[in-house]
Amino acid sequence: MTDLLPDTRRLAISRTASLPTRKQLEKLDHLLIVVPEDLATTAWKKLPAGSRLLRLQKRIGSKSAIPAAQTRLSNSAQTGISLGMLPADATAFKRLDLARHLVGDALRQSNPATLAVLVSGFKPDTGTAIAEAVAATSLATVSPLPSRKKKPKPAPRFRSLKIF
Repeated sequence: MTDLLPDTRRLAISRTASLPTRKQLEKLDHLLIVVPEDLATTAWKKLPAGSRLLRLQKRIGSKSAIPAAQTRLSNSAQTGISLGMLPADATAFKRLDLARHLVGDALRQSNPATLAVLVSGFKPDTGTAIAEAVAATSLATVSPLPSRKKKPKPAPRFRSLKIF
């Protein structure tokens, strides 16, 4: 008989209270950035590739698109970046929906071993709830569903989630 709860050892989750450094960004395959829809222009400059993401998001013109913008860093890892935007008063459903789309898109695009999420510009409780939604989505992603096929799907490369 199988366990009902996911094996959390499949995914190492760590949390840091500071913004990622260049050295930390070099070790990431993909970075998800989640900000409020009304983030101040000055706050964008503090984010990795923030100015570029803001220009791309304005060109796309939709804050509700998921992802709202995408780019890559000019580092040796060519770290992918996906931007998600939420209203400051987003419901739990909206947070989980955004997390599902961002994580799924990152896995399809980069097949990352190491994924990170940076939540910035929200009240602490809201930021924590968004990070929890990404962690829950990530755990669901690495936990395979029961299958009766003879040849199982290969295990996902995704092994580490870092929360900033």
